[in-house]
Amino acid sequence: MFNEIAESLKNQIEERAKITSFKFKGVFAIGEIKLGVYAVDCVTLFDAIQLIKEIKDKDEVNRIERQRLLTRISQEHIYNVKVQYPDSQVKQGVLISEGGIYELLMLLHTEEADKIRRTFALLLQQYRQQSGYTVEG
Repeated sequence: MFNEIAESLKNQIEERAKITSFKFKGVFAIGEIKLGVYAVDCVTLFDAIQLIKEIKDKDEVNRIERQRLLTRISQEHIYNVKVQYPDSQVKQGVLISEGGIYELLMLLHTEEADKIRRTFALLLQQYRQQSGYTVEG
């Protein structure tokens, strides 16, 4: 059922984006990781391509590695929509949802992503302990 809801939402967003474009709203920063934020009405998406290019420039990640990162994100988080970029150009672009950002953070090999993964692991451990779940010995 979740996949049907995600697919329906994705179709609605992509249909709406054919009429109007996602406009640049600013930059979202998670430590040193920065993402372009684009919105139309109440829907906000993020520019993962920009992030992956920045990582390429820093870490000499090749084109195949960038493609691997993007293909590892679940398809329900990837949107092919019309985007108005900061330089006012309007063209088709690939943006991701907030859930896609979290998936991408689990794949990146950067110091900031490592910190986020460690924090996430601790949160899961605390949740398990507070919920009364046990780990079998």
